[in-house]
Amino acid sequence: MMLNLGILSLIVSLLHPNDSHYSLHHALAKIEMADALAEKLSQVCPIDSVVAILVGFASAVVDNAPLVAGSQGMYDLGQHPPDEALWNLITYCAATGGSLLVIGSAAGVAFMGMEQGVSFGWYLKAIGPAALVGYFFGVAGMMGQQAAGLALGS
Repeated sequence: MMLNLGILSLIVSLLHPNDSHYSLHHALAKIEMADALAEKLSQVCPIDSVVAILVGFASAVVDNAPLVAGSQGMYDLGQHPPDEALWNLITYCAATGGSLLVIGSAAGVAFMGMEQGVSFGWYLKAIGPAALVGYFFGVAGMMGQQAAGLALGS
């Protein structure tokens, strides 16, 4: 993706060298990714808790801070107030989903660099299944707390 953006930026700067209106930065600043993502996700999956779980899977590849920031723009605060339990679930999923793949967390990348024989494939085979089970047990625990009325928020 970054290679494609770089090539696109190069082509645009060659075609319009002195016009900032055609710069890639200007074009990307106008894109409302959270709105586009929210609309597509609500069509594909109208269940908010499943969307939160998918945010966790995305966190295994993408940094969790922009994912949570993007999800804040996805939901109307009138329908989902800030103290709603959905936000706790999104936060949990984004934070722990990074451990599903070794590249999804800074600690995982550091671990891969420090230890001999640790590769992406090794982590996927040796740690991935346990991380996935732990992730889903955590999701079940969060949802169980919500159902029992023990979760923070409404």
